[in-house]
Amino acid sequence: MHPYQARLFIAIPVPNPYRSILSAWAEVIKEKWNFKRWLHPADYHITLKFLGECDFTTANQVKKHLKEISDRQHSFTLRIEGLGTFDNRENTKILWAGVDGDLIRLHQLQQEVDQAMETLHFEPEKQRYRPHVTLARNYVNGILTAHELEKAPTLKENLIAWEAKEIVLYQTHLGQSPSYQPIAIYPFPDRRP
Repeated sequence: MHPYQARLFIAIPVPNPYRSILSAWAEVIKEKWNFKRWLHPADYHITLKFLGECDFTTANQVKKHLKEISDRQHSFTLRIEGLGTFDNRENTKILWAGVDGDLIRLHQLQQEVDQAMETLHFEPEKQRYRPHVTLARNYVNGILTAHELEKAPTLKENLIAWEAKEIVLYQTHLGQSPSYQPIAIYPFPDRRP
């Protein structure tokens, strides 16, 4: 029997019906640009921290920290704003929907998660945190230009704002769709500051 190993990450989920709205937007974009893989709507999320392979003991320690962090939070507003990409030299690797709203709260939460995970020997993030919702991976026609992104179909901003009310610990199942399984959910207490 193999020891427990799971590929984990921590994120804020995009709730329904906003997943459906994003998915409909992705369907329109899909007609314009050819990516190898489009994410399943159930997989839409805003990553706070990628952990990678974790054993059972580490996963339980992560859960304990996330419970403590979530107990100190309260809900805050996020919304989708525009499109962007992460590229390498040859092609666009990721097409994403940008995140706006209460970014101060989002960045504070991400830093809190990052610092807590550092106590469990996960490397702190070296790059500046850029919150986003991944829509697709691996563009087949090179690099999407800024001009092409500007010409993309847009979302009406007021249709895609929601209250972030929880953080989720996800397990990745590579090669499946949807790929991300929530294994622990941490709701924020029902209060406002």
